Amino acid sequence: MGIRTAICELLGVEHPVGNAGMAGVAHARLCAAVADAGGIAAVAMGGASAAEVTTRVEAVKALTDWPFSANFIAWLIEHDPSPLDAALEAGVASVTLSFGDPAPYIDRIHSAGSLLLDQVQTVEAARRAVETGVDVIIAQGNDAGGHTGLIPLLPFLPQVVDVAGDVPVLAAGGIGDGRGLAAALVLGAQGGLMGTRFIASNEAESDWPRLPGQVLDASVDDSVWTTAIDIHQGGGRSRWPSGIGARSIRTQWLDRWSDHPDELSDLLAHDPDADHAEGHDPTPAYAGPVAGMVTEHEPAARIVESVVADAARVLDSSRRLVERR
Repeated sequence: MGIRTAICELLGVEHPVGNAGMAGVAHARLCAAVADAGGIAAVAMGGASAAEVTTRVEAVKALTDWPFSANFIAWLIEHDPSPLDAALEAGVASVTLSFGDPAPYIDRIHSAGSLLLDQVQTVEAARRAVETGVDVIIAQGNDAGGHTGLIPLLPFLPQVVDVAGDVPVLAAGGIGDGRGLAAALVLGAQGGLMGTRFIASNEAESDWPRLPGQVLDASVDDSVWTTAIDIHQGGGRSRWPSGIGARSIRTQWLDRWSDHPDELSDLLAHDPDADHAEGHDPTPAYAGPVAGMVTEHEPAARIVESVVADAARVLDSSRRLVERR
């Protein structure tokens, strides 16, 4: 059994599931592996320069002929859109933007023949995305690893679907297996994106070498959302938009600071070198509570195929719950 939704036709893929554009993790090999498996693939750009963007796109194209998306953090390209232009010149099928207003970029993206996927963390942002004319809305719940907003996916997704109207919606945050994908589809999404589930995939190349092992060792109880990570990285204040923090596996440093971001901010304002509590390492372990569902290293293709097959079985078996009178 398989699953096919309208998003498959729009994005030119076989399966309505894929990888989130995780900065520091979603490099060329992972993107290409998900694309070759027929999934919704993305390569992370983060703070890459225009030259680096071109190199990353070319690296993916050398590995796959399937379409993929170039994932950008909108506020990072606000004053210099040349990285976005480089991706469009390199011929990406779509661009994914998050954490900022997509309106300044939609005309140049559509003029280049690419689609615009806009990831939102609030219903108001979803409304603005519809007014802007984006092609796909990604509803990202607070369950996501890495940077995300405040609202959990379960109540957030159906409200975004209601606002989106005819604009297809992908769900992100807290999806780790076929049951999660099936739930997202029942709530009105056209598909789902997974981040944490792919961190321990064979093709993932994390900028943080310890991260795959941290994911494999973590349970659902080890997840924490905080602004402290960004306050530390910003030297006393977060550069991210209001309402955005980062979700990480708990570390000793986060045990000290995750619930005390204002104290950390004050401390750094007076002593920039005082951010380590008792010598603890402030390096984050960006991942969500789905980490408790990741139990082994495995190929990205197997993840895509198993999630789709399991979701199909769940949706098929759910029919027996409906009583017709």
